[in-house]
Amino acid sequence: MEIMTTLENMWDRLEASWPKTMEKILNEYRHGGEDFYIYTFFKYDTHKDPPEYNVYHQPRLSYPDAFPGTICRRVSPTGGWSKIVWALPHQEGFELYKKGKMFADPIVEESIRKYLSGELDLEPVEPFKPI
Repeated sequence: MEIMTTLENMWDRLEASWPKTMEKILNEYRHGGEDFYIYTFFKYDTHKDPPEYNVYHQPRLSYPDAFPGTICRRVSPTGGWSKIVWALPHQEGFELYKKGKMFADPIVEESIRKYLSGELDLEPVEPFKPI
């Protein structure tokens, strides 16, 4: 039961943090109006009791390396849009995100497929169009 409470707490914090984080990044990160990436990753802080699973959002102009347990978004400040480039769970959970499975999600499933085939190694060249 304690594990479920911790997971629920983590997702609640992630959901609550994202709009504030996006606003802060847009206001403080020196993007110069250029499209940029937000690389999101999760890390345990074992110096606390109980340990916390923290979320970090790293804005960057360069295309980051795809790695299990990360999310990459491309943001266009002038276009007013944001798009998920990939959303990769931890590798031991890859099977849980396939169609018909417990955590089935088409974006995650496509991200896993692209990661395993090496398609995420290179920066996408096609321009993203706002929806």
